[in-house]
Amino acid sequence: MSPPLTQEQKDNWQIKIQAFLSSGLSLKAYAKQENLVYHRLQYHVNQYRKKQATSSAKPAFQTMKVAPSANNYKVEIYFPNGIKLAFPQEVNMQHLQKIINVVLS
Repeated sequence: MSPPLTQEQKDNWQIKIQAFLSSGLSLKAYAKQENLVYHRLQYHVNQYRKKQATSSAKPAFQTMKVAPSANNYKVEIYFPNGIKLAFPQEVNMQHLQKIINVVLS
């Protein structure tokens, strides 16, 4: 197992990753062009992408406000993507869970 990267090594990989992403080349072509070990470049690019995906993830739910309503809907759910679901008070919770799963998928 390799020792942990120093900050300087991390910074160098960050520069290489940014250059690769802006190059428009495949991993294999970029590694060959820059005389890098392919699997090391692949590893660091994958780690970068995982970090980007987790840091930009949005929460699944937003705060829900409950207020008196003149309509017959007692349950309203607002999703981050703009979808709003409204149900009567008598909504079956199993059906509601299935609907939420479909909306979130």
